[in-house]
Amino acid sequence: MGLQLLKLVSHGHLQELPEWLQKVTGLQQLELGQYDSLKKLPLWIGEMRGLLQLSLSGCSSLRELPSGMGGMTWLQHLDLSDCESLKELPAWIGGLQHLNLSRCYRVRNKGRKRGSAQNLGVTWQGMEIPGSCISSTNGAGNTRKCSCR
Repeated sequence: MGLQLLKLVSHGHLQELPEWLQKVTGLQQLELGQYDSLKKLPLWIGEMRGLLQLSLSGCSSLRELPSGMGGMTWLQHLDLSDCESLKELPAWIGGLQHLNLSRCYRVRNKGRKRGSAQNLGVTWQGMEIPGSCISSTNGAGNTRKCSCR
């Protein structure tokens, strides 16, 4: 069995993930915290088979998630808290069990399929929002409403 948990924290000036990371096998949890110069993730992150939890907390310059992450059907928890530059979420995000969007003030969903997030638990601005809630933004993109069914 390989490494199951890897934490890489507070590498302030690192602008891309190290290449050796894609060769780590058996990884179930990856925590990349406080990489405030990281603007995008490499495409190969979507090929990390068996990764159940991914934390990108504090990656304040991260602007987008790669489309290749959409194939990560095994990913259950995604922590994007304090990713202040993140603007959009891809449609595949509804396949997760939990998504943390605390202090992601600019984020909006790009095209989640209706009903795809029924079991998704979302933390947004410190509040737990059940997946059966439908969230929306007003025209300015800064007001969230939630209507549960």
